[in-house]
Amino acid sequence: MNHALKPVITVLKHISDFLDLICRKACLIIGIVLVVDLFLGVFTRFILSAPLSFTEEIARYCMLWFAFIGGSVELKKAGLISFTFLVDKLNPKAKRVMEIIDTLLVIVFLVIFLYVGKDAMKVFGFGKASITKINLAWTAAGIYVGTAIMLIHSVYQLLLKVTGTEAAQLEKEG
Repeated sequence: MNHALKPVITVLKHISDFLDLICRKACLIIGIVLVVDLFLGVFTRFILSAPLSFTEEIARYCMLWFAFIGGSVELKKAGLISFTFLVDKLNPKAKRVMEIIDTLLVIVFLVIFLYVGKDAMKVFGFGKASITKINLAWTAAGIYVGTAIMLIHSVYQLLLKVTGTEAAQLEKEG
């Protein structure tokens, strides 16, 4: 690839790949915590008949982090749901244009989401969870961390689509 954007794309690729690796490990840890927490909640409620009050709260916060961090992992590998039955019928040039528009729309949504969400984070910062007393800003941060990582992945994917570069091509040249 002889393109002026090659250094930017290469740096974004490394950042995107690194964040994806971190997110995959975070999802594994969050998933383990979630399973243990839910098992503990069910065990104490139905076997011991003495439910722990914090298990539902911890599960809710784990799910929030898991959804957005896991969403970034799936966005990276193009595993999110999409309706391609019309786009797949287009010729290659029109298909590429539609994929670029699609990625641009995702980026616009993520930027708006982050912009509007900053006000919500201020509100969350004043609240504490009812049982665990965890600051709600920590729990809601998963939304914004996952969204920011999705934005990085999307910008990287957009640059690949605009330049017509394949990720495998970067591997060969890198």
